[in-house]
Amino acid sequence: MRWTSRPVSPSDALAMSGWRYPPTLDSCGELTVTELTSGWYRCALLDDMRAGFLCFGRPARSPKLADQYSLYPNDTDIGLGLRPDLVGQGLGLGLLEHQIDAIGREKPLRLAFFEKNNAALKLYARAGFKLCARVDDIIMMRREGWSWRDASIPLVNDMQVYPGDPAFTRDSIAQSASGGYNVTRIIMTAHNGTHIDSPHHIGLSGGTDAWPLERLNGACEVVDLSEWRRSDKTKRFARRTVLKTGGEPLNESEALALIESGVRALGVDGLSVGPQGEEGLKTHRALLGAGVCILEGLALDSFQPGWYELMCLPLSLPGCDGAPARAMLRSLET
Repeated sequence: MRWTSRPVSPSDALAMSGWRYPPTLDSCGELTVTELTSGWYRCALLDDMRAGFLCFGRPARSPKLADQYSLYPNDTDIGLGLRPDLVGQGLGLGLLEHQIDAIGREKPLRLAFFEKNNAALKLYARAGFKLCARVDDIIMMRREGWSWRDASIPLVNDMQVYPGDPAFTRDSIAQSASGGYNVTRIIMTAHNGTHIDSPHHIGLSGGTDAWPLERLNGACEVVDLSEWRRSDKTKRFARRTVLKTGGEPLNESEALALIESGVRALGVDGLSVGPQGEEGLKTHRALLGAGVCILEGLALDSFQPGWYELMCLPLSLPGCDGAPARAMLRSLET
């Protein structure tokens, strides 16, 4: 089943104005032809058949929420409804997801409905809306815009790898043109591109599964390494710290300073947190030996220093010395 939508035509408005809902679902009154053709509404189609309506940008009708609306001036107000005979068939989430896609997932959204509509509360919660206000018998919910940005290095042939490591290789071993499926083979190390290091990387006990997922997910601070080096180095670092190094490695004393400051997850944009050779091994030993999770190979060119939320999910490779990861950041600065 596929949802689409179109501007409300005169025939759409005439049909939709005749839809009737029980009071539990609609206590705001009937939709009129004039209202439906005002430009706020779109006709929703399920497999090209008229199946519901969408409302974009029109504030809810209740004056009780006026103060709440003023707190979120950049939100887009939405509303939606299924054709009465389709209510209760599990189609609401699909319609809502279509509406979110049509508006753009980067935009913050809000909506309001009567608290007795328990079905609406469950539906919007499943789509990521969170309760933000309850005024008398009206509930207001919001959904933050998708503001995550990728901070990972794409895995492609001829990409830069750590000196001495084998090249990343991606090729095809089966093609759909031959009557089957496209199948890709990937040959890589656990340290190509964006990845984490485990204690086992330097011979200590503990693979990548030694790091709890929450260690790599949550608030973090992006810091310019060169600025820190020019300072008096008294800065207190966040538990999760990401360094814009420009490819410059950390020495052992700098790693120890970060550990002393309380860092427990350290991300860098270089291929390695430390220099090549014995000095790099000392840096790794200091960090991993102190229980600091290392995240290497981040793509940070488009990120300025400041506070972000980090989302990083390494592949599940129990006992391994490293694991490729997808890392994303979104700003926490207002």
